[in-house]
Amino acid sequence: MPIEVTNFKSHEPLIRDDNMSEQGRPMRVTLIGLAWVILGGVMCFTALRALLLSALTQSQARTYWGISEVFEFVPAFLPFRLASGFGFSPVLLPIQLGIGILGVNSGANFLKLKKRARNVLEVLTWLLLIFVVAHSIFWTSSYLSDIPRYESPVFAVMGIVMGLLGIVIYGVPLGIMVMYLRGNKVRDAMQ
Repeated sequence: MPIEVTNFKSHEPLIRDDNMSEQGRPMRVTLIGLAWVILGGVMCFTALRALLLSALTQSQARTYWGISEVFEFVPAFLPFRLASGFGFSPVLLPIQLGIGILGVNSGANFLKLKKRARNVLEVLTWLLLIFVVAHSIFWTSSYLSDIPRYESPVFAVMGIVMGLLGIVIYGVPLGIMVMYLRGNKVRDAMQ
């Protein structure tokens, strides 16, 4: 049922659908745009956090042992490198930071109904969906390969369930987001 709303700038009546926000854009555009602004912000925050933790951990290693090579090349310190930014932060963290900035920028432009932002968000959503599914498959397969090591398979089964839940919890919303991004309502709303 259409609702009549007055456009405050021109004082002309504006007819909008119940599924439209006050700004005159479909609700799914608002939700997807806000989701990508938040996702991009979180990606930027976690990339900077991992970079700072990596620098802090390496600095502490130099302080306690006096030799930075110990931290870099001794396999016993691999867990510390992994926990402090995955040990290869010079390559991955700037990429994550760039994708995060692109997500925030595209999400904001998507809220402004820019056509190019829809294309960028569709690509980013597909990439994130592929990453989530691949990570969940890797997670599940690693638990499947470790079943013989456990006395009780309960731990492995819990890991497998968590991997499958990752696809359901993260993959399904991303799939819905791709479906809406490719849908006619979102395409028609873009300029």
